[in-house]
This record gives sequence, structure tokens and C-alpha cells, in this order.
Amino acid sequence: RQLRGELLAVEAQDHSWWVQPGNPCLCLFDVDRTLTGKQDYTVGCKKNEVLEPHIHDTGYGGGDLTLSELAQHMGTSACSEQCTLGIVSASSEEDRFGGMLDKLKSIVKGGPMKFGCQPSEKPTCAEGIAEQYGFQLKNVYFFDDMTANVEYFRPTQMNARQVACERDPWSKGHLLGLCGATPAEASLTKGVHTCR
Repeated sequence: RQLRGELLAVEAQDHSWWVQPGNPCLCLFDVDRTLTGKQDYTVGCKKNEVLEPHIHDTGYGGGDLTLSELAQHMGTSACSEQCTLGIVSASSEEDRFGGMLDKLKSIVKGGPMKFGCQPSEKPTCAEGIAEQYGFQLKNVYFFDDMTANVEYFRPTQMNARQVACERDPWSKGHLLGLCGATPAEASLTKGVHTCR
């Protein structure tokens, strides 16, 4: 689908969002430990924010929704400047009820959100969004904190990058992803890349 001359409004879930013809790329984000960090944990993730008033986050045992640096400053990322934003997550939409679902919608500017995508199915979910709204697969960028979830994109034409690569000093170097993604990690880099 070619988008020219004017904005095209399309339905995503229960609301409209805008695909901009000048921004022909699509950035899709995982939720847990990508847009969020470990709940209530800012000792080792000093740039993360626990929202006030508290919003419940059911991921990884639950707690107060804690936004990653990327989620707080999405507008400074290359994705936000040039692409339509969206979500592809393994969690069910029922897990993201109420205030958390509303917050996720605002972070991706009302873009398309697909829940219930098991890790190996994330490329299929991403392709479905791209095809539904007319994005070329080579212009799709996926971001996830899990190595395996990124590796599933290798056989596809899409791009994928592992994020939340900075090691939390309080985890003694054993864990990745506690803090979530940073704006710099949401880059439009071609290919499939994992943390080194």
C-alpha cells in the first residue's frame, strides 16, 4: 500500500492511529523489560521511573509499573522521529488492563498493539501488523530484551535488535534486562543484532 499526500487513519484495537506517509517504517517493541523495567526497582536502574499514582504491572510476578528510560523518553529516539510505533508482546491483553494498557497506548502514540504472541510467533505477529497497514518488511524494526526472541527474526526480511543490554551493577553481572531499553538502543539499524 502506498501512502501519499495525506494521513491515513486506520483502526487499531478500539481507537484510531495515524500512519504518516513521510514515515514509511514501523518500530515494534516488546513490553516487559523493554518498555518497562523490574517493578519498583530503581536502585540499580536509576533512570527508571515508578509511576505515581501506582499502576499495577502483572509481568514477572507483578508490582508497580516502572518505566524504562526508553518508555519515558520515546520521543527522543530515532524510531519516534521517523517511524510509526507499536507493540508485540507475549503477555495477554487481559494482563495489561486498565491504567497499564492506557499507558502503553500513550507510549506508542496510539499505534498498533498485538498481545498473546509467544516468542517464536513474534515475527509472525510483526509481519501481520506490517502487512495489514502497508509497511514493507525491510522497514520493520523489532526490539526485545530476550536473545531468543530477537534470533527468531533471522530468517525474515525484518530487522531486530536486543535491547536492555546494560548490565545492572546490583545483579553482579549475571542478569540483563532489569532496567529495560534506552532511547539510544531504539535505532534504525538493519539486520538482526543481539547484545555482545
